[in-house]
Amino acid sequence: MPSAWGDDPELLATFRAEVEERLASLQSGLLDLERHSSPRQVVAGLFRDAHTVKGSARMLGLEHVLRVAHSMEDLLGGLRDGRLTVTRDVVDLLLAACDGIARALPGVDAPLDADALAPLVAALQASVAGKPVQVPVLAAAAPPPAPVVEAPAPAAVEPVVPPQPASPAEQATRTESLRAACSAGDAGCGGTTGSTAAGAGASTTGAGGGAAAASTGTCTGLPATDACSAATSGARASASSGASTPGSARAMP
Repeated sequence: MPSAWGDDPELLATFRAEVEERLASLQSGLLDLERHSSPRQVVAGLFRDAHTVKGSARMLGLEHVLRVAHSMEDLLGGLRDGRLTVTRDVVDLLLAACDGIARALPGVDAPLDADALAPLVAALQASVAGKPVQVPVLAAAAPPPAPVVEAPAPAAVEPVVPPQPASPAEQATRTESLRAACSAGDAGCGGTTGSTAAGAGASTTGAGGGAAAASTGTCTGLPATDACSAATSGARASASSGASTPGSARAMP
């Protein structure tokens, strides 16, 4: 776990820049180590680079990087002191250690953890002990997780409320209102029809007058529209009857 200093973005950026510079120096020196006429001089510079990486990792609490750098320092110390011999396998192992540290730095994509670096630490320690060198293969970096795309929330659907029929009481009240309006002459129904019927009844005699009187009755017992139609039809019938009977009225004694 990183220390409290490891939570500082500026400090982490400084650490990463320094470690990357030291790793570049280590890789360049290791490539020259086999063919150099005085390998001990090259190893001394490599040892200092590994020591710098170890100190930076300790300061930030990167224990897995610290263990790799410390094991590198031990192996380079054996080469510097002449206790170990520079071979191609040793150089390959140290290059693999540089790669492992680079892939474990904070801020890289899918950084290697302690478990991924454990085989590398074991191989470095085995080489320090004089055992045959084995270069481990580091685990491939895990791909970044796919972004999670949230499905849009379904649109709220308001329930469709069917129109409710009027209650019997409401329908009766509405019918009575229409009847009253028809009787009082509202909307040109009862009043107009009643006046027409009355005029027609006044211009006729006998049966015509009786028909006109019948046509002027109220709409009681009929729906409003039917009552108005009946009154209008009665008035028209009375008018027609009155128009056709004047001669007959004069002929009578």
